[in-house]
This record gives sequence, C-alpha cells and structure tokens, in this order.
Amino acid sequence: MDQEFNDRLCAYAVPVYDRSPRPIAALNLSIMHTSTPHNDSETELITAMTNTASRIEADLRLRLGATDRIQTH
Repeated sequence: MDQEFNDRLCAYAVPVYDRSPRPIAALNLSIMHTSTPHNDSETELITAMTNTASRIEADLRLRLGATDRIQTH
C-alpha cells in the first residue's frame, strides 16, 4: 500500500512462512514518505524486511524442530 490514506504515509509488508510453506504472519512497516525519490531506500527497506522474515522463519524451524524431537523421544 503506498499513500492510500495519507499522501505522506507508505506501508510495506512481507510474509513469514512456516515449513509448508504457508504464510503464518507478516512484518509490516509504516513510514512517512518524503518528497525526495525513495527507490533506493525502498529497496533497502524491503530487502531488510525480507531478510528479517527469513531469520524468523529459520528460528521457527529450529524451535519447532526441537519441540518435535522432544515430543518423539
């Protein structure tokens, strides 16, 4: 969504997937848009959010994997 409710507000979102991969959550960031071009900063934000979502997914896999091992032994 870009400037839908406020002409200066920008929102970005990326999904967080489980092992399926099925979306189970999302990361969302809302920022005030400046009058300067933001293509580079927008790309950096989306890349950072995607990397963060990947780390969360990896952490969930580790935690759920550990839980699975505990339950089966």
